[in-house]
Amino acid sequence: MRLAVHFEVSDGTIRHFGPGDVTIVEDTSGKGHRSKTVGDETALQAQVQMLGDDQRCLNA
Repeated sequence: MRLAVHFEVSDGTIRHFGPGDVTIVEDTSGKGHRSKTVGDETALQAQVQMLGDDQRCLNA
């Protein structure tokens, strides 16, 4: 991520992330979230979906 991003989760909590921050999001159900880029440039983010305990690798 190149810029700061604010995420507001469904309970109203706002979390702030900046360049170099890493987070694992484990709550994938509910009402969702809102995100806002801080500044006037486009944010560049990378997201990786990880397999859950109830899923298995197809190449195993």
